[in-house]
Amino acid sequence: MTRRLHTYPVDGRSRSQWATRMRENGPRDPVTGRRYSGYAEWQVTWSWQSWPLEDGQCQLGYWDVVADITITLPDWTGRDRAPAALAAQWDRFISALAAHEQVHARHGEQAAAAVRDMFAELPTELACEGSRARIDRRARAIIDEYRRLDRRFDRETRHGMLP
Repeated sequence: MTRRLHTYPVDGRSRSQWATRMRENGPRDPVTGRRYSGYAEWQVTWSWQSWPLEDGQCQLGYWDVVADITITLPDWTGRDRAPAALAAQWDRFISALAAHEQVHARHGEQAAAAVRDMFAELPTELACEGSRARIDRRARAIIDEYRRLDRRFDRETRHGMLP
C-alpha cells in the first residue's frame, strides 16, 4: 500500500478568505471537476496469474492487490503570524477535514483488503474459460461498493464541512 499526503497553500486572514482560496486552488474531484477543501483519492489494482492444467482447469498462482492512496489538504501559510483565536479556528477546521479524508482513505484500504480476501478465498483450481472476466468482475464489484460508501459518507457529512 502506498499512502501520500499532499498539501496546497492557502493564505488569508479570516475563515472566509481561506474558503475563497480553497475554492480557487483546492483539489478537483476527477469525476465532477468540483473543487474541495480536501480530497482523498484511492485506487486499488490487482494482478494475478493462472496456469492451465490438463483437464481444462487452471491452477491459480500468484496474485497481488495494491492500494494507492493520496490525501490532499490545505496548508495555511499565515498560521504562524495569526492571532491565537484565528489559529485555533484553523486547527479545528483542519483537524476535522483531515479526519474526514482519513475515512475515505480507510475505505480504500478496506476495499484492497476485501479484494485480497476474495483472492484468498478462491479455489486453487478453477475453470479456465471465463475465469479472468469472472474474477475481475467480482473485484470491480467490491471496489464499486466502497466507492458507494465514499459517496454516501460525503452526502451525510456534506463533504466534511463544519457546521
